[in-house]
Amino acid sequence: MRTGLMIASIISLCLVMGCSSHAKSPVDDSGTAQTSDASDASAQGQEGSTPTSSVDANAEGNITSLFPATALSGSVTIDSIHDKPEIRAETKTESGTLLMISGAREERGHLAVSSTYGQEGDQTFQSDYSIIYRQGNRDQLLLRLPDLIYIQPDDRLLTFRKVSFPEADVYFLTPQYQGAHGTESYAFGVDQASGEAFALTFEDQGQIHHTLVFSSTEPLPTNEQQRLVVYQAVGPGGEPKETPRDVYRLDMDQKRFIKEY
Repeated sequence: MRTGLMIASIISLCLVMGCSSHAKSPVDDSGTAQTSDASDASAQGQEGSTPTSSVDANAEGNITSLFPATALSGSVTIDSIHDKPEIRAETKTESGTLLMISGAREERGHLAVSSTYGQEGDQTFQSDYSIIYRQGNRDQLLLRLPDLIYIQPDDRLLTFRKVSFPEADVYFLTPQYQGAHGTESYAFGVDQASGEAFALTFEDQGQIHHTLVFSSTEPLPTNEQQRLVVYQAVGPGGEPKETPRDVYRLDMDQKRFIKEY
């Protein structure tokens, strides 16, 4: 009897470990854009779709996450599992629609305690999200966001914020509404001439980043004299009288914002 229990425990442990192999870094697909019909599994979310769940509301807090642990894991209570892709962000452009769509499993929950990332009771979302550019029945995959977890006060649809440049319209997506050291956004461009959509990166002294971090209290990133002006994020304590600014130029050949100063 004891031997049987030990074997069952080992099998259970192996199953749990086998479910924790998700990558954490964004996967940029803009260089090899994939296309598919709107029925493709990576983009099945439809406008106005009703969230579905394979698990009922979790009053006992006994749903276990299948995603790798994060700094937020201890503060999150999972309430339900959505087993079909859902649109979580949407913005129409001149020639298509930008979307953030969840993967086959999305864990929905809430913050059990307040933190620098949100207030107690705020809603949490975690899935393998995809950023899609949809034109008719054609979906172009721009970026994958594996294991992404974010917090919002409610479940309203997110939007991409537009900043226009002569070469391209740039759209910023900010899933997490507040953070410990500023606000973090992903950026995507739509070529003004061709209508091509692509993911953007940011270069700072030779280092390439997939996101832009900026102050949550100063004006949002904007176009000033054909440069992206960004107010730096400042940590708590010792704030300067004037928030320092970063200035980026848009390099369309590299699909990148390059910091000038």
